[in-house]
Amino acid sequence: MLAAYKDLAGPWNELLTFYQLKETARITYDQVVEQFDPAGLIDAGRQLDPPEVVPQLTGEVSLSNLTFAEDERVRLVDGVTTSFSATAQIAIVGQSSSGKHELALMLARLVDPNAGRITIGGVDIATLHNAVVGRRLGYASSTPYIFAGTLRDNIFIGLKNRPVRTHAPDPARAKRIASRLLEARASGNIELDIEADWIDYEAAGVADEDELTRRCVELLRRVDLDEDVYGFGLRGKIDPLKRPEVAECLIEARHALAKCLEEDGITHLVEPFHPERYNTNASLAENLLFGTPVGPAFEFDQLAQNTVVLRVLDKVGLTDDLVKMGGEVAETMVELFADLPPDHEFFEQYSFISAGDLPEYQAILGRLGKAGQGVGKAGGKAAPGAAGLKPEDRAKLLSLPFKLIAARHRLGLLDEALMARVLEARKVFAADLPETMRSQIEFFDPGRYNAAATVQDNVLFGKIAYGEAAAPTRIPVVITEVLDALGLRDTIIGIGLDFSVGSAGVRLSLAQRQKARWRAPSSSARTSSSSTRRPRRSTARPRPR
Repeated sequence: MLAAYKDLAGPWNELLTFYQLKETARITYDQVVEQFDPAGLIDAGRQLDPPEVVPQLTGEVSLSNLTFAEDERVRLVDGVTTSFSATAQIAIVGQSSSGKHELALMLARLVDPNAGRITIGGVDIATLHNAVVGRRLGYASSTPYIFAGTLRDNIFIGLKNRPVRTHAPDPARAKRIASRLLEARASGNIELDIEADWIDYEAAGVADEDELTRRCVELLRRVDLDEDVYGFGLRGKIDPLKRPEVAECLIEARHALAKCLEEDGITHLVEPFHPERYNTNASLAENLLFGTPVGPAFEFDQLAQNTVVLRVLDKVGLTDDLVKMGGEVAETMVELFADLPPDHEFFEQYSFISAGDLPEYQAILGRLGKAGQGVGKAGGKAAPGAAGLKPEDRAKLLSLPFKLIAARHRLGLLDEALMARVLEARKVFAADLPETMRSQIEFFDPGRYNAAATVQDNVLFGKIAYGEAAAPTRIPVVITEVLDALGLRDTIIGIGLDFSVGSAGVRLSLAQRQKARWRAPSSSARTSSSSTRRPRRSTARPRPR
C-alpha cells in the first residue's frame, strides 16, 4: 500500500502543476483581455475596409436629445435639441464648464454621447465609417497638439488617409516592404506601405505636390504664419542634387546680393569668403577648413582630436603655436570669468569656456605653469611653456584657438603672420584630405551651392561684419529684398515647410502651433464666409459648483 501511494505521488504532482499553470495562464489571459478589450470599443466594421467613395456631408445638422455625462455621473450636456445648416458658421456660447467643449467634441465625433444622436443630411454620424468622419469633419482645439516631424507633415496630415501612389519598384525598397508586411501580419497590424505617397491631391483640389505647396503658402498668409515659415526657410537646407533649379536660383541670388551691396555702398557690412583670403569675421576653424562640416568628423568642437587636422597642423608647424595660444586664451578667460557666477550671461556672450569647464582649465594652467614659463611665442607674445603636458591637456588647449574670431575677439593673438600660416594650412588640408573623407565636408565655392549650409548662408556667402552697428539688421533686410526681387519668397516658404517642429512641436511657439493646427482643407470641406448665423447660447446644463 505504501509503495502504491509512493508511485502515485509523482503523476499526481505533475497533474497539480499542470492545473496550476493552466489557471495562471487563464487569469493572465483574462487580465490582458480586460486591458485591451474594454467595454465601449468602436465596432471594427467602422474602422476597417473604408468605402471606395467617401460621401459628402451636406444638408441639415440635427441634434436630437443629445446627452453626455462625465463618468456617467454629472451631465455636462443634457437633452440638447437643435438644427442648423452644414454650411453655416455658428458659435456655441457658455461658461467654461457649461458643456460647450463636450458638445463640440460630439459634433466632431471625438466622443460619443450617452444618449441622443447627431445626423447630417439625415445620416446618423454614429454609423459612419471612420474614413468618412476623418475626411469630412475637422476639429481644432484651443490647445493644439503638434506631431513630431516637419511642419509640412503636420499641415498635410489631414490629406494622408491611405496610400494613394506607390513609388517606382526598387530592390532594396521591395525587401524592406516585404519585411514590414511579414511583421505586420504576425502582429495583426494593417498591411499598408508607409513609404508610399499618402497625400490625396484630388481631395485638396490640386494636381500635384508643387500646386499643393502653392496652395499651402496661400493658407499660411491667411493665418499670418508665412513670415515665420519664411524665417524657417532661410535657416533651412536643400539638397542641390534633388532640387537643382532651386540651388541655381539661390546662387543667382548670391551674385545679386553682392551687386546690391556694391551699388548701395555697404560692402563693408559683409566679408565674403575668398579662397586666397583670411576671413576675419569667421572663426579660425572655418578659415582652416574653408567649408561646412557634413558629418561629425570635422565638427569644429572635435578638430583638436581629428587626426587629419592634426597632421596638417604638424606639417605647417602650427600645432605648438596653437597650443601656446590656447594657454593664453585659457589664462585670459580664467582671469576674467573666475569670479562670476555660473549662470552669468557673459559666459554665453564672451567666454570660450563654460562655467563647468573653468576649474578644469585652471588645473591645466597650474600644470602648464609648473612645466616652465616663456617657452616660445604665441601671437608674438610670451606664452607659458607646454613641455610635459598630458595629451588630453594639449587637446583641451588646442581646441580654444579654433573658436577665435579676429574681428570679434580682440585679444591680439591673431596677427597677419599667423593668418598667412592658416591660409597655408587651408591649402594643405584641401590637398591632403583623403578621398574617403571628402564627403564629410562641403568646401566654399563662389559658383557652387553648399548643401551643408543654410539657405541664408548660401545667399550671403560670407560673414556679417562684427563692429558694424547696422550690419545685423540691415543685411537680413537686403537679403529679403533680393529674394523678393527674384520671386523666391514662396520658394523659401516652401523650404520652411520642412522645418522640424520637435517633439510635440516644442520648437514652435504657442501661437505658431495654434496657426499650424488649421490644416490644409480639402476642396470639399471649404465653406463660404457669407453663410453665417447668430451665435447660439449653449443649452447644455452648467456643471454644479
